[in-house]
Amino acid sequence: MEEKGVIEEKKVGYAKVANIMALHPELAIFRRFSMLNIQRVLHLQAELMDLEIELKKQVDADLIKHPRYAEDWWFLRRSGDHGDGEQLRILLEVGAKLKEYNDHLYQLTLLSRVERPNGYDLRFLREWLGRADMGGGPLTGADMYAWRGEEEDLIAVRRRQGGDILTRWFTNVFVPCWHRTVGKRIKKRSSPINPQDNFTNYSDTHVHRLMGVLGTIISSLLPISAIIVLYFVSSMTARLGITAAFTVVFSVFLTLGTQARRVEVFAATAA
Repeated sequence: MEEKGVIEEKKVGYAKVANIMALHPELAIFRRFSMLNIQRVLHLQAELMDLEIELKKQVDADLIKHPRYAEDWWFLRRSGDHGDGEQLRILLEVGAKLKEYNDHLYQLTLLSRVERPNGYDLRFLREWLGRADMGGGPLTGADMYAWRGEEEDLIAVRRRQGGDILTRWFTNVFVPCWHRTVGKRIKKRSSPINPQDNFTNYSDTHVHRLMGVLGTIISSLLPISAIIVLYFVSSMTARLGITAAFTVVFSVFLTLGTQARRVEVFAATAA
């Protein structure tokens, strides 16, 4: 496709998958390979323990023949010149193995902190990869099944933050239903480079902004509605019941429609 003097190539294969992940970072989902990473760290740990035992035996032996090795690095560093460099060789091997072990262990720690993908984004990526009118199965090797395994072994480079419960419901349930019934007729597809991708993008920023406005309006109307209803009710018992009901509704809305903490919800309802 040529636009404004720039020729854009149609993406296929890995380039096609990379393109959609680059355009939509929340879809950049990869395998964690937890078992393989842990297994590698276990193997390195076992090698280090063997080297630790071997080093201790060599140190004990050198204490008898070469006691200066335990006291002065200068002598130990030059032990190989006299054909007695076994302890130095083991130490150097331990150093290299420790670096590899520490690097793997640190990476494993970092990977364990990376969040799992948003459920809706993972389902969309699986659908996009499998549908002929979308991704069209761009990968044909064993890695085509990378996203079909256990969700616990998947990580998201940038997990999409869903916000409060009501916003997540609106994003993951209402928006897809809206698109299937109305949106697909009035909103254009989002991929000019690969028209066959056949998907439409709804901005998270616009959705969150809309939910923020609606939340503000509803939270403002609830107390006003309570006052209006109470004005027309004369029975004290009914008034108490209506007040309690509105208080519960208000607190539930604050819990579902905002990210307020429990103490903040309690303070708002108590006020």
